Amino acid sequence: MKMKKITYFAAVICFMLLFTSCTQTEKTPNTKPETTSSESSTVTDIQPKENSEMSLKNLVLSVDGTELDVQWEENDAVNDLVSLALKGEIVVNTSLYGGFEQFGSLPESLNASDTQMTAVSGDIMLYKSDQIVLYFGENSWSYTKLGHINGVSEDELTKMLNKDSTVVTINIKN
Repeated sequence: MKMKKITYFAAVICFMLLFTSCTQTEKTPNTKPETTSSESSTVTDIQPKENSEMSLKNLVLSVDGTELDVQWEENDAVNDLVSLALKGEIVVNTSLYGGFEQFGSLPESLNASDTQMTAVSGDIMLYKSDQIVLYFGENSWSYTKLGHINGVSEDELTKMLNKDSTVVTINIKN
């Protein structure tokens, strides 16, 4: 019986090694995959983990031209945001809502994993898969968290976001 377990374990290890060596592909950093006109309008190109982590560190959000320090989440929605930003700068015209947030439509839907939570000042959320929301107040709803703005006081954030509209840009900084 012990010999059968060892043989089974060895077979599983060999299968795993064979499977992983056959499925890996080489990609050069900072290259975009070729796209065709038949691809869908949702973001589906997932970057290899190394490129995704590198791009995540270089993902920059600005409000009305002011670059902000963001601690991005590590989830599918942010990976999609990185893929979208790799195609070119994302520009979102946002509007004031409720006296505590700016929201606007993204050019494509992202993979959402909405959870009921309370957003606080500085949070960046994804709403309904295609809306980005920047908070300078607090609100409870079902969102996918994208990140949090650091290094800006609540008062500074309120001055920046508590107006009729803003222009939010997201891009990859080299």
